[in-house]
Amino acid sequence: AKPGDKIILTKALGTGTLTAALKRGLLTEDEIAVAIASMGQLNSIVEMLEAEQRSAIHACTDITGFGLLGHAKHIALASQVELHIICSKLPALPRALEMLGEKILTKAHRTNEEYVRDISQGLGDLDDVSRLLLFDPQTSGGLLLCVDAHYAGRILEVLKRSFAQATIIGEVVKSIEPRIIIAK
Repeated sequence: AKPGDKIILTKALGTGTLTAALKRGLLTEDEIAVAIASMGQLNSIVEMLEAEQRSAIHACTDITGFGLLGHAKHIALASQVELHIICSKLPALPRALEMLGEKILTKAHRTNEEYVRDISQGLGDLDDVSRLLLFDPQTSGGLLLCVDAHYAGRILEVLKRSFAQATIIGEVVKSIEPRIIIAK
């Protein structure tokens, strides 16, 4: 990731809490159909983008069991940058925020928070539900892309054709040490 990059997330978050609710009999498969469809959607974006757009992607990872912030930590450390993430921009799957509010969690919610505590700032300023969404372990989650700002809008437009929830959730900033800064 390079300073000035925009951070794009391609899929909504919340599969961890929704599948936990399903396992506990609190929701049915029909009630989490959008999440099931999201988990079944492949993250194949290479063929969607032109060569110039692909080269504008400086860093990419898929969001899985470590949750959004766990995977963001990997990018921050590998790139020696700060990632500024705007929590209000994060897309959530239907009923995910409700289930997080009811504390329908997995063990990974706690371990994911512990994993990123050393590199994250601003978590204490968030409400519980927003904070838990950042740690929600994803099954076949979306991609987290750090994209040259000049190309971000066009790339997002292309991605939205297949990933309706794709959105810019923040930016990459130059830093002395790798960090993740979370804003409301």
